Amino acid sequence: MVIAQADVSASLDAALAHRLIDDLGSAAHAGEPFDLGARFASPFAVLMAGELLGLSLHDTERIDGFYADFAGAMEYSGNPEPMRRADAARAELTALLLDELAAARRAPGHSLTSQVANDGSHGLSDDELAAQLRVVLSGAIETIQASVVNTLYMLAQHPDQEAAAMDDRSLLAGAQEEARCLIPPVSFIEARTAEPVVIAGVEVPAREFVGVSVLAANRDPAHFDDPLRFDITRPNATRSLSFSFGVHACLGLHLARAQTTGAIAALWDRFGRLQVVDAVEPEGFAFRKPAVMRVAASR
Repeated sequence: MVIAQADVSASLDAALAHRLIDDLGSAAHAGEPFDLGARFASPFAVLMAGELLGLSLHDTERIDGFYADFAGAMEYSGNPEPMRRADAARAELTALLLDELAAARRAPGHSLTSQVANDGSHGLSDDELAAQLRVVLSGAIETIQASVVNTLYMLAQHPDQEAAAMDDRSLLAGAQEEARCLIPPVSFIEARTAEPVVIAGVEVPAREFVGVSVLAANRDPAHFDDPLRFDITRPNATRSLSFSFGVHACLGLHLARAQTTGAIAALWDRFGRLQVVDAVEPEGFAFRKPAVMRVAASR
């Protein structure tokens, strides 16, 4: 099923990417700077998620705003305001998703959402289905937009490797893996131990909460040679924790790779090399990417 979805994604992402590039307008095509995240990567991720799940997510700014509020509440600063905004966003998004489930029942189709909405054998309530969709959307939206922005951010700082990838598009696979390794879109994983385990000499009992810094794990010198170096030909870049691992591996990792490649390839086809006009240093405790990255076409 995952491979079939990746094939569907490959046919959708190029068309969507080119449509969004058209929507940027003549000024962007003439070299006027634009925010890569807000104007392209974010709507690309939201609309692709909607297409693949069978959801009407046309108000991309609104949807992206929900997940920005969720991310803000994960900073654990002690300020109650981010949590209040996240609770309000959750309620609003849940209402939207409940409407989508109802629409899928009125007019059944072949989408994943429609199939789940019209299959009572899973025993889940609509609120539980909406909660599952919220989680799936989080991965589909945050990971994709961050992968696109972070990959181009890192390539811009290494123009020799950027030129190599532009000349040989097969190198884009390694480029995005390496970018996700150094700037993981999801930089913190929460889990519970299934059984007692010893971690770095510390005995951790079963069912204990464990917080894992993906950012630190991906820079482990015992696993990656010269871990702070950006190298799009690194042979084991796919062995990072950016998509988690094992039974907890990201459901959409193949889709994420295909969509990131398709989006960047479309940008290069239309704009040539994207010059970074200004960019905020990547940040974020839970979700990590430059908050702003303004780029301009080179042709």
